[in-house]
Amino acid sequence: MLKIFTIVSFIILLASCDVPRSRTTIYDGSYASQVPSSQSPGSFYDDPDDKELPEVPTDPVSIIPTEYQYCVNPAIPFPRTSSYIGNYFICQQQTDKTKVYFWPENRINTQVCMIPLYSNGSSSINIGDAQCQYISSTTQGVEFTLYKNRAGFENYVMNAVMIMRDESMLYPYPYTLKYSTPISNTTAFYLCMDTAYQTAAYCQAFASLRQYQLHLF
Repeated sequence: MLKIFTIVSFIILLASCDVPRSRTTIYDGSYASQVPSSQSPGSFYDDPDDKELPEVPTDPVSIIPTEYQYCVNPAIPFPRTSSYIGNYFICQQQTDKTKVYFWPENRINTQVCMIPLYSNGSSSINIGDAQCQYISSTTQGVEFTLYKNRAGFENYVMNAVMIMRDESMLYPYPYTLKYSTPISNTTAFYLCMDTAYQTAAYCQAFASLRQYQLHLF
């Protein structure tokens, strides 16, 4: 049996809008280095700050599309919370697992990027490109269509996502060996993935800025 995960010895610490624009893929694909499907470039852990919220009376059923209503609890409109993106609703379609509906309670001034992941329950691995779009309203969410287009990982199940704001940050060493100016959070994430077999240093530096939210379906 192929070994699915090589566990990197680090734990990611998690912390914790608006011109309409068409969705884009912002990562340039340089991470697709033909990694064998028997290996993975890194591991991530679920967010301990991602927790259930207390009940709030409302009825979002009429707003959220039919295919995502199975996730709705009318008493808890935004059932997840984190210090990075605040309170939010997220749901994966049951019939088409590549589609995810995301609705943050508060406006996010940047594009929101979502990366498809496979999780074995304790660690996760990216299986495709980031898809990014603006969420121009706080009265409804947006649908993301995600693609499992990472070489060697096309047959993996997408059962988790990484959520990031489309922002550039000055990541610490060893990123400074390659970049002297700020880079996007998604670029930093993929460099972490690319180098995790050789060193945990990039992933530790990536985690130190806490610029993401991991969600398991």
